Amino acid sequence: WGGVAGERKGFFFNAKHVTFGDEYRQAVITHSGACRLWRCNKSLRDRVSRVRSRGKQVNKIFLLEDGGYFVSDDEGQEWSSSNRWLRQELKSSSSSVEQVVTAEDGSWIVILSHSFVCSRGISRSLQDRLSQFFANQKLRNEARLAEIARYEERLRVEAERKAEEERQKKRMIAHRAELEREQAIQNKKLRVGTKVLNVGPRGVQSGVITEISAQKGALVRSSTGVTLVDDPRLLHLI
Repeated sequence: WGGVAGERKGFFFNAKHVTFGDEYRQAVITHSGACRLWRCNKSLRDRVSRVRSRGKQVNKIFLLEDGGYFVSDDEGQEWSSSNRWLRQELKSSSSSVEQVVTAEDGSWIVILSHSFVCSRGISRSLQDRLSQFFANQKLRNEARLAEIARYEERLRVEAERKAEEERQKKRMIAHRAELEREQAIQNKKLRVGTKVLNVGPRGVQSGVITEISAQKGALVRSSTGVTLVDDPRLLHLI
C-alpha cells in the first residue's frame, strides 16, 4: 500500500483488482464493478468511462512503464506501450492475457492462460519457475479432466444400467399381460364373431368381437363403434 493516500484506503478494501504503475498511477476495480483511476492517461480514462456508461464491465487493468496500460473489458481489449515487441505480443495474444508486467529496463512478461512470454532481461531462474508452474498446471488440468471423464463414464454406465432395468421391467409387464390375455381368451373361449358384453369406462355395452389376439386384446364392434379391449377378462359371453 505504499503511496496510497489515506482517503483511498477504504476504496481498496472492496477491491477485486488493483494495479500500480509508475508516477504514482493506480487503478482499482471493485467487486461491485466500479472503477477508480488515479493519475492515469486520458485514453485509458475515456475507455473505462465509455464502457461503464454502457452498463458493461471492466475486467482487468494493468499499468505499464512509460504511462502504458492494458485493459480488458466486455467490449474487448486495448493497450498502449512504447515497447514495440510488447505491443506485437499483446496483439497476437490479447484474448488470453492474464497478466502483464513491465520493468524500468524495458523487460516484460505476459502471462497467458496456459503459458507465458517474456523479453530479454528476465532472469533464467524466474523463467524456470514460470515454466515449472505451467508444467504443473498442465498436469493438474490433465488429471482433473481424466477424473471428470471417469466420473461421466460412471454416470453413463449407471444411466444405461437403469435404462436396461426399466426396459426389462416393461418387457416383463408386457409379457405377463400377454399371458393373462391368452389365459382369458382360452378360459372364456373368445373367438372372432363371439357376442360379448364389454364392461368398461362407458358402462356395459353389447357387441361382437371382430379381431382378437393375446398380443393386443380384442376389437369389439358395438352400436357406438369399435372399441379396443386390451383386457379380455372384461368381456363376458352373452
